[in-house]
Amino acid sequence: MSLRRMQKVSVEAGLVVPYIHNAVADGLGRIGVLVGLSSAADEASWQLLASS
Repeated sequence: MSLRRMQKVSVEAGLVVPYIHNAVADGLGRIGVLVGLSSAADEASWQLLASS
């Protein structure tokens, strides 16, 4: 694993979810990122969006 860039991600109301881009196999990918989704919507709505 090689880390090239890194930043802190946080949200007060919402979710921070992992995303693997160009996955070669289950759990193995080229680029891993964290996505911060900020909203006042209920968590069930965000879970549906975050899993897409």
